Amino acid sequence: MEVEDELMGIDEIEDAELRESVIAAWQMGLDAGNYDSISEILWYPEVAGDDVYHLQHQNDVTSVAISLVDTLLERYPDLDVDRDTVIAGALLHDVSKSMEHAPENANGDEEWVSHPYLAVYLLEELGLSRHLQHVVLAHTPLTSVEPQTLEAEIVNAADEIAATVYRWVNGIE
Repeated sequence: MEVEDELMGIDEIEDAELRESVIAAWQMGLDAGNYDSISEILWYPEVAGDDVYHLQHQNDVTSVAISLVDTLLERYPDLDVDRDTVIAGALLHDVSKSMEHAPENANGDEEWVSHPYLAVYLLEELGLSRHLQHVVLAHTPLTSVEPQTLEAEIVNAADEIAATVYRWVNGIE
């Protein structure tokens, strides 16, 4: 399966160059983790075990982020928020899970440099904006980086909501 076929919402990014960069970032992440597809990546094996996969969470975060930004833009048409950055940020928030959870990397050193930092490295390699890098870095409390933009707040909230629901649905405490 092609990367773009797994990324729900990728076709909603209007900027073609950004859309292609999101696909390229995921391909880089998959290659670095020796995965063929996003559907092979476990969600949080140390918490959820070896039978809960990341793709559902990835698509949930993207869906929630799109719903949030669209609702805000409908209610506040003059709101200064970049919809493409929200969608790209949601799609890329866990792009480096493929590196963090690759079987050959399961030696505990993921605690030293967690997935958001690895993701920023991938985004920098592709020349993606610091704004987008911030959205990805601020999506989780693992980094202690507080969201500084509305786009980062939306992705952070979407990830938190989607992760909570995913834990409930999968019986994870």
